[in-house]
Amino acid sequence: MSEHHEYSPSKFPAWAECPGYASDGKSNEASTAGTIAHDELSKALIGVIDEPNSYPARWAKREIESLSDGAPLYSELKVVGTIDGLKGISGTTDIHWTDADGVKHYGDFKTFSDGTKDYSLQLKGYAALDATPTDDQSQKIVLHVFHGGICKTETIETTLKECVDDVIAILNRKSTSLDRNLCSYCQYCSKAKECPKVNNAIEVVGNNSVSFQNMSICQKLVVLDAVEKLAKTIREEAKAMAEASEDKAIEMD
Repeated sequence: MSEHHEYSPSKFPAWAECPGYASDGKSNEASTAGTIAHDELSKALIGVIDEPNSYPARWAKREIESLSDGAPLYSELKVVGTIDGLKGISGTTDIHWTDADGVKHYGDFKTFSDGTKDYSLQLKGYAALDATPTDDQSQKIVLHVFHGGICKTETIETTLKECVDDVIAILNRKSTSLDRNLCSYCQYCSKAKECPKVNNAIEVVGNNSVSFQNMSICQKLVVLDAVEKLAKTIREEAKAMAEASEDKAIEMD
């Protein structure tokens, strides 16, 4: 799998929730399994293997083959922006095809997704980067998110203009906004440790303040996700310090 560009579309959904998000680049058991499933799906779609081992990937293969209806499939297609505001930005699609009516389809496989996150901006990114300055901006674009966790396909119809406008808007927000938000991506963010919103969440929980007690259960979960992320980051930092020390331990007053 290719290296992600600094402004890869895969980051757009996170930036929509918090423009300060920066991936920590760490892998875990789930991300590793997801990478393997993606690789198997890609190979199965282009005929290198018959069937993926992963059940979500096997389901996604059947869905893609049904939706594409015999159209040539392109997997791991690198797209590079040529439109003003997107020039040089690149991304890699999970699946891409053009149907019999000339309509372009872009699909992304989310191995363990339960369908609750909005990934449409990522797919709009692929469509925008794949476009050229001479393309008809009013042309129809179809996006597909394959939610492997619930074996459900989410299909979104849009236009090339909407894709380009939304992508440029999120990139502008990323470069100009100083806002920081607690969100589901805090647990993957390299800036969580110094983020004022995350640290405020620690204070809110630590003080057991009235504001925390008055939050809805969903709001409390978002705050606790941030606390868990910071705790995990600090534990990993302590473990690394211990392993680097002569006696494999940390002792402080």
